[in-house]
Parts: sequence; structure tokens; C-alpha cells
Amino acid sequence: CLEVEIVQREPGREGEWRTLPIVEDDGKLDYRPFRPLVFRNPSEPSVEKVCPTATFSLSMDAAGIIRTSLTRSPLEIEEDVKAVEGGRRTWYWILAIAAVLGMGISWRSYHVTVVFDRRVEKLHTFYKYVNKTINPINEARYIVYEYNDDIGKLWEKLEKKYKIPVGEPIEYLDIIEERERIKEEERLEEERKAEEEKERLEKEGEREEL
Repeated sequence: CLEVEIVQREPGREGEWRTLPIVEDDGKLDYRPFRPLVFRNPSEPSVEKVCPTATFSLSMDAAGIIRTSLTRSPLEIEEDVKAVEGGRRTWYWILAIAAVLGMGISWRSYHVTVVFDRRVEKLHTFYKYVNKTINPINEARYIVYEYNDDIGKLWEKLEKKYKIPVGEPIEYLDIIEERERIKEEERLEEERKAEEEKERLEKEGEREEL
């Protein structure tokens, strides 16, 4: 906080510097460095309050003596303090409300995204199970988006079409993984046979050349 000290040099070339007193609101002289923007209530001298405004003046008399005075209206101080504290409390409330709203919006957005992704995974896994082929994930996302407000209707249509209930992805994962493992083995077996056939044809061609 702003701290002020006023000094005046005594007459003479080697005159000493002396601190000028400040006339306080109660008329008393105070020789200590003062803080014009700090107010102490006489009834509570240990409690300091910030004073938003204060009037500090310097004047010089005919003898060259500098006089100082500090004016702060207790009523204005109390009103200013109340206004500052009220504004601060209002600002804190605005920040708190904004934080709560922000967290609520973030949570809702997160919740909607998580639920949507789970439905897409559920539909995509179900398609892989019943069709035995992998449909594009974007197709599943589009279908879930179309039925997002009535997802139960989508599950009912699928159950009627495929004659089995639409379960959670974990219920089909083992079957899908086993099916994919068998498909991979069949693919490798076909590649092995194709390679053997290629080698056989190459050997027959070499014998014909001989």
C-alpha cells in the first residue's frame, strides 16, 4: 500500500532534515510515515481498512514552513469500503456461478459423448456378430445419430430383424475374436496353397524346358 513521508530541511546550509507531522482526522499529529489509503476506525484501532480515495494537501506559510493535512471522510470511507466489499462479493459470486455452469456444461458434453460412443461400439460390435463382416464404423455412427433420441427403437428393430437381443459388446467379443482367428487361418492356408501351386507350376515349366 502507498506509504508517504514528508520531510523539510531546517534553515541553514547544514540544516537537518526533519519529518513533518500529518494532521490526522481526529486532529492529532502523527510523525510516522503514513499510508493515506489506509483507514483505522477509532473504535477499532487494530482493524485497518482500505480507503479508495483520500485528499492530501501541502501548504507553505509566510515563514516558509510547510504544513500538511490529510482529509478522509469517515462516512465516505465506510461507503467506499462497503461498495468495494460488495463489488468483490458480487465478483466472487459471478466467478462461482460461472465455474459451476462451466463444469455442468463440460460434464454434460462429456456424458453425451461417452454415451454416444458406447452406443456406436455396441451397434458396431453387434453388426460384426450377426453379419460376420465388419461394417464401416462411420455407418454405425450415422445410424446411432439418427436414432439418438429414441435408441430403444433401434435395438427393437435389430432384435426383430436378426431374432436375437442386442447385447453389450463384451458378450460377443469372444465369438468375434474366434471367428476372426479362423478367418485368418483360412487366409494363411489359402496363401500357402497358392504358393505351393506356384512352385509346382514353376517346376513343371523347368522340366518341359529340359
